[in-house]
Amino acid sequence: MPEGFDQAESDAITWIIRMRDPAFSEWDGFTLWLEADPRHADIYDRLSLLDEDAAGLVADGDRQRPLAEPAAVRPIARRSVLGWGMAAAAFAAFGGFWLVGPEPGPELQIAMTESGVRRTVELADGSTILMNGGTRLAYAPDARFARLEQGEALFSVEHDAARPFRVEAAGTELVDMGTAFNVTVNGENLTVAVSEGAVVVAPDAAALRLEAGDGVEITEGVVRRRRVDVADVASWREGRLVYADAPLSAVADDLSRNLGIEVRAAPSVAASSFSGVIRLDQPPARLLPVVGRLTGTEARRQGAGWILTRG
Repeated sequence: MPEGFDQAESDAITWIIRMRDPAFSEWDGFTLWLEADPRHADIYDRLSLLDEDAAGLVADGDRQRPLAEPAAVRPIARRSVLGWGMAAAAFAAFGGFWLVGPEPGPELQIAMTESGVRRTVELADGSTILMNGGTRLAYAPDARFARLEQGEALFSVEHDAARPFRVEAAGTELVDMGTAFNVTVNGENLTVAVSEGAVVVAPDAAALRLEAGDGVEITEGVVRRRRVDVADVASWREGRLVYADAPLSAVADDLSRNLGIEVRAAPSVAASSFSGVIRLDQPPARLLPVVGRLTGTEARRQGAGWILTRG
């Protein structure tokens, strides 16, 4: 905790720093923190003005380009302004983060698909990224870098030992060794399956190397390595969803991406596991009751979508 700050102020500063990352996605956690104590919104509001208050502490010539303002979860009225003393203290405690920020990286382009829609992104080096439905991707056409922010994509990468291809997904870095691999991001959970070549997961930490036929699931910080059939990697391209002990919450997410309608698992069944194959060869109204029988649940209409629940 920075000297001179209580826990709530330290937490607020941490949120402000994390929200400077364009990939920040922990809005639910931020909202829960705001609602945990009536003081939190006011503390966050006051500390968020540090950019303005601390601006005079560094000469313009020493500053890099300003960072983008973080997107707001909800409007928070600015009710007060920090004094210069506290602004200077916070600036010193955090190394001038607000004013300096990270070195600029490659310019990224954004690609998005609606549920039920697929898209192929072609990169300058000949690599391709096939995006499944309900997916958001940031990528650098010429810099061999992509960030999968949500959804699912199959990466088919041209090998270049001097310039390895990097993928960021759910806070984890993947380094490609010239391969094809499927990546799924659901919130902070990550699944990777390799059909060709090799991928190194978290090269600066665990450095887990995946060869063809290897997969890994990272769920709530728990890493589980597994074997996969290479023929089943990205089988969604062929209208098949293949599972081995997958939670029904993940099955529902996959169905939503591929069918173009909302499908969710009720809390009572979300953690139940399913092993088997779902063929996407029927319209949702016929397919989802079949999915219910396969998974031991009942598929019911709920508004414009469907829910898997106890029978």
